[in-house]
Amino acid sequence: VSAERRSFVLGRDRWWNLFDSVIVLAAVCEIILEVTDNTIYLEITVLRTLRVLRIIRMLRVAKVFAPIQMVIGNLQTIICSLSGCASSFLSALVMLNIVLYIFGLSFMQGVKGFLASANSEDRGTEEFANTAAAMNLHYGSVANTMWTLLAAVSGGYDWADVAEPMAAAGDFYRIC
Repeated sequence: VSAERRSFVLGRDRWWNLFDSVIVLAAVCEIILEVTDNTIYLEITVLRTLRVLRIIRMLRVAKVFAPIQMVIGNLQTIICSLSGCASSFLSALVMLNIVLYIFGLSFMQGVKGFLASANSEDRGTEEFANTAAAMNLHYGSVANTMWTLLAAVSGGYDWADVAEPMAAAGDFYRIC
C-alpha cells in the first residue's frame, strides 16, 4: 500500500488489490480469533477457498515465458468457454429447481393426504408408523423433499428406496 499509494486504489490492478486486501484481512481476523480463543460461527472457509483464485493473477506474469504461452492459451480458451456457457448453465439450474419445487409440492400434498386419510386402526400399526416416519424423513418439508428428489435424480439416493414410502400414498407417486 505504501509503495503504490494512489495506484493501489485507483490503478489498473485495483480489483486484485481489493481482493488481496479482503483475503489478508480475513486471515488476520481468523488469527486474532484463534489466539483469543473466541468463537464466532462464521463460515470463513469460503475465503480460504478464494485464495486459490490468486493463482489466476500469476497467469498474467506467466504469459511472458514462451514455453508457458501455449498452456496459458489453452487455459484461456477453457475459461472463455466456461464463461460463455454460464448463462445457459444458470438457466438450467433455475429450471431444475422449478421442476423439483413443483414435484416436491406434489409429493408433500400426497404425504399430507395419506396421513390425513388414515383411519385410527391404521394409525396404530407398526407399518403405518414406519411409513409415516420414512415419509417425514424424506418428504417432511419442502427443503427435505427437494433434497430427496435432487439426490434421487443425481444418483445420491436410489429411487426405489425413496419411492417405497410414497407407494402408500398412491401409485402416482411411485411412478413419478
